[in-house]
Amino acid sequence: MKKYVYLPVMLAACLSLTACIDDLIGDDEESSVSQADINYAKDFTRKFNDLDASMSDMEQPMTQAVQQFKTDTENLDEDAMAASIVALAGITTLALGIVEEAAIYEGEEVVAVDYSQFNSSYSLAALINEHCQPACDESFDLTSEGTVSYANNQLTINDVLVTVGLYETDETLDNGEWLVERGESVGQYDNRVSFTITLPDEALNNNNEVSISISNVMVASEETNFSLGLNRLGMDTQFDSGSQISLNDFLNTDEETEFDATSLSFAYELDNVELVLDQARFNGNFNVSMDFQDDDNELGRLLMDFSLDGTLTNSLDEHILARYSVNAGVDNNESNAGFNVGAEIELTFHSQSSGDLTLAFKLASAIGVTKDDLGDAENLNLSMLNEIKIISGENGFILSYGLDGQLENSDIEPAGSVHAFIKIQDASRSDKDFYIIINLNVDASSQDESDIVYTSGVYVDDTLVGEWNFDQYENSQTITFSDEVIVLGDSSIGAR
Repeated sequence: MKKYVYLPVMLAACLSLTACIDDLIGDDEESSVSQADINYAKDFTRKFNDLDASMSDMEQPMTQAVQQFKTDTENLDEDAMAASIVALAGITTLALGIVEEAAIYEGEEVVAVDYSQFNSSYSLAALINEHCQPACDESFDLTSEGTVSYANNQLTINDVLVTVGLYETDETLDNGEWLVERGESVGQYDNRVSFTITLPDEALNNNNEVSISISNVMVASEETNFSLGLNRLGMDTQFDSGSQISLNDFLNTDEETEFDATSLSFAYELDNVELVLDQARFNGNFNVSMDFQDDDNELGRLLMDFSLDGTLTNSLDEHILARYSVNAGVDNNESNAGFNVGAEIELTFHSQSSGDLTLAFKLASAIGVTKDDLGDAENLNLSMLNEIKIISGENGFILSYGLDGQLENSDIEPAGSVHAFIKIQDASRSDKDFYIIINLNVDASSQDESDIVYTSGVYVDDTLVGEWNFDQYENSQTITFSDEVIVLGDSSIGAR
């Protein structure tokens, strides 16, 4: 099997540009770099050339780790796990049902919540009998002798025993409609459940913040080694209407109490989630946020952000760390308009025997426009960066490619510049910058000819130490140092 160098596909188009390079910038600075740095740059080039082999060496430990995860979780009772989720969801729904009973309605609209109707405690058995009997669902029922207590805007369940009965369901066709009925019993499962629900204040604070959260959540099965816990599940809203309002005003938005929010933010988060799956476990966080600002009854600003990070660990302490985030924004005012979007994904696998393997992807793009006095687009700025990080054992590389440009006086005498690049950087050194790069700079105007500059090769900081040569006729790529020529791969990417 032929061995190929790991480069972005778009490298092929840029490689053809290097054939016309006669002089590379930086030759006269080579003496400022030590021989040790040059030798390291050559080793870095060889390691990059052999990156595929380094990654292949990690395949076996990754396969073994996945098999260990399967072994660690094969004794879990899936019915008992399902019963734990039913216990947590069912009891949470019953607790929130207390809030519904305290709500004041006008027709079908909630106009207020009368907290004075809350008692200090509620019997779970009574709530289940009132709302959940004879069956919460065709597939399960609940029993519990615990209580829901209320104090200081908080509903609390404290380590109550909840028994879930699971049942098979039978579906029958009756007059063209499917009827679902409870069938045979699957089993009875005991679970320990705790949580606290924090309700918003009746009088909102000066920032008009509305927050409802479920914190100190824990459900644990007594039938199998399964548990789920988290510090906080929160939903937070903040808005600016020019004055402070009450919770009743927030809930009742008829013509008499209607308000216009000039800004609004929303956040949803899961903090410090811990999931135990017999001998394996997961820890992580989840966040979503949005921020909106009104500008004279038009969109002024909109920002959105989503992130997820977590670690899955097996019984050998081998783990997979995953991070994922996406963000986007729109900004519009009298003088500027812009849009940006970004994303990051990172996966790190840790093996006791073979070290770490990290794969990371990053995207960042932005467009900005400045406006003239009439509100028309005048100047344009564009930027894009894509980055791929690969770290295998002691070898680490960051492969990035990007584009940025500016266009001025777009409707009269346009002029501007564009910079495009592909860069392979050593990620294992922080004291100096070792990288392979292909650069293209174009400076254009309506009056002069475009000034085009190409640079390519291996650099130490800003000094060229190895020239990149691409021979499209011989189908070969080489990097030439003062005392050595390194051939890149068995087959030229530029010919593909």
